[in-house]
Amino acid sequence: MPASEELNKLVNSHPYNRKVFILPAWEEIYQKDNERKQTWGEAVYTFDKMKQTYLEYGYEVIEVHKNSVNNRCEFILNQIP
Repeated sequence: MPASEELNKLVNSHPYNRKVFILPAWEEIYQKDNERKQTWGEAVYTFDKMKQTYLEYGYEVIEVHKNSVNNRCEFILNQIP
């Protein structure tokens, strides 16, 4: 379902930093709990839609690869000027 023209105007008039970090769903560590109610399939779908939406609005999507917490933090910090 495409976004309404009103929503598009709001998004375009209130941009975030153009670099967006996104972490893909990671099946090996995925668990449902009281806060995370999505199924694995829903988590993958959400990731794909979020990435697609950021790209459609002109953001630079930087995917943070599956790795140790320290390596992911280092990767992100190295991307920030």
